[in-house]
Amino acid sequence: MYQTEDLYELSHRLGKHLSTIEQNSVQRISEMVTPSEFKVLEILVATGATMLSSLADLLGLTPASLTYIADKLTTRGLVNRKYDEVDRRVVRLEITELGGHLVADVQNERNVHIHRLFGTLSNSEVMSLVDICNKLLDSIETRPIRLGSQNI
Repeated sequence: MYQTEDLYELSHRLGKHLSTIEQNSVQRISEMVTPSEFKVLEILVATGATMLSSLADLLGLTPASLTYIADKLTTRGLVNRKYDEVDRRVVRLEITELGGHLVADVQNERNVHIHRLFGTLSNSEVMSLVDICNKLLDSIETRPIRLGSQNI
């Protein structure tokens, strides 16, 4: 039988290491972009050109906040604005080659650290861990746990 304290300690320690990897990866480029700006770039790499309104929804930001971020990224040459040919009110952001290289560099560095962190596990152990974590996350996301006034 497992002990709740053991699970808490495990999740806390692992979370701390994963958080450190994320912070260190993005900190290296902190003079160029903020974490929110970098998240926009990562989404654009994954999805391609995306409407500003969709990005705002994905990130939980107001359209005005995302417009501000888009202005900064555009000025730095990391994204371009694409206007819809049919409806000029529709604006999409697309990542530039420079923005794509920035994301790839950070992701490559992050991958090195992730491989170091999980490198002591065999491939089958990693796959089992992924399956277990996905099962846990699916359960949490379909039946949120209420803590005070927040769902987690």
